[in-house]
Amino acid sequence: MMKEFDGKKVTIVGLGRTALPLAQLLKRQGAKPYVTEADEGESVSERAAELTKHGIDHEIAGQTAQAFENAAIVIPSPGVSPRLPQIQEAVVRGAKLLSELEFASRFCSSDTIAVTGTNGKTTTTELIYAMLRSCGVTVTLAGNNATPLSQVVLQVPQP
Repeated sequence: MMKEFDGKKVTIVGLGRTALPLAQLLKRQGAKPYVTEADEGESVSERAAELTKHGIDHEIAGQTAQAFENAAIVIPSPGVSPRLPQIQEAVVRGAKLLSELEFASRFCSSDTIAVTGTNGKTTTTELIYAMLRSCGVTVTLAGNNATPLSQVVLQVPQP
């Protein structure tokens, strides 16, 4: 376990599909995840219930100052702009800004191919995935167009 995250509050902004596996990975690394979601509704309530079941602190239907207070790290979900005023204020106060992929990649021991850019990422990743599989390579597609990388990392047993 990396001691870098021990006891640190990490605010996850957004309760999309990456939030639960990311929060679980954070807990496994000794961090104290806190999930904040601005929206409400049935799907949000269902995801919030999963957080509760796993003992992960959270709030829905608004992002309060408490969510960002004393956060050492802020991780916006893939669909959340890092330019949100609350996120920017936390960064000014000293919080580190990371993405889910950046955080989870620290715990991924497999060879990784990452695709970045403005256009064509989904198509490119799907093509790379298909080519590697057709060559008999064991491969997992993870990221914004598939399974969150945090979820994949959680499935690998710790040494």
